[in-house]
Amino acid sequence: MRVLRRHLLSTDRRGSVSLEFAIVGVVFMVLFLFVVQASLLLWAKAAMQETASRTARCTAIASSYCSDPTAYATSLLSDWGISSSFVPVSVSVTPGATCNNSAGHFSLVKIDSTGSGFSGFVSLLSGIVLSSSACY
Repeated sequence: MRVLRRHLLSTDRRGSVSLEFAIVGVVFMVLFLFVVQASLLLWAKAAMQETASRTARCTAIASSYCSDPTAYATSLLSDWGISSSFVPVSVSVTPGATCNNSAGHFSLVKIDSTGSGFSGFVSLLSGIVLSSSACY
C-alpha cells in the first residue's frame, strides 16, 4: 500500500503548471511594465517637444495668446496631461536668443522634467530627466 501511494505522488503533476507560471510570469510581468513605462516616457518626450515648438513659435511671432510664455507652455502641457504625471516641469523662455549660430530675433524654449511620475512601475526608468528645446 505504501509503495502504491509513493508511486502516485511521484506521478502527480497538478501543481507543476502553477509553479512554472509563478517563475515565468514574474519575468514577463516585469518586461511588460518596462515596455509600458518606456512607452509613456517616449510619449511624454514627444509631447514636451511639441509644446516647446509651439511655445517658441508663439513667442517669436509675438502672438497675443502667449503674452506669458511660461503659462502658455504649462497650459499646453496640461492639455497633453504632462503636468499631472511629471512633477515638477520647468519651462524657460529666452527671447532674442541666437539659434544655431544665426543672429536675429529668435525665441528659445527649454522644458525639463523628471520621470518621477511613473517610477512606481520599474525602478530602472525612474528619475530619468526629460528635456526638450525648440528655437523659432
